[in-house]
Amino acid sequence: MIRIALVGDIGSGKTYYARLFGYPVFNADLIVAEIYKKNRKCFNQIKKKLPNFFSSFPLKKKELIKCILANKKKSKKNNRSNSSFSKKKNEIIH
Repeated sequence: MIRIALVGDIGSGKTYYARLFGYPVFNADLIVAEIYKKNRKCFNQIKKKLPNFFSSFPLKKKELIKCILANKKKSKKNNRSNSSFSKKKNEIIH
């Protein structure tokens, strides 16, 4: 099986281009949204790194986007946290 990864910053068009392929797509955005809603461990890790932006579980995507835009440097750390959780979920799916 051939796998293609589409990567980029928030709003760069990953989801848009993924839909153009017309093949089954593993959409990490959907998995991450699920993680934000259900995974308290992920929330606690993000809150620990960015304590001034989040107060209650579940993590709200609008708060996260506001935080990332306000603090670009720490957003790379957050992407690594999300990546580890979504990779684990992808391994379970496949």
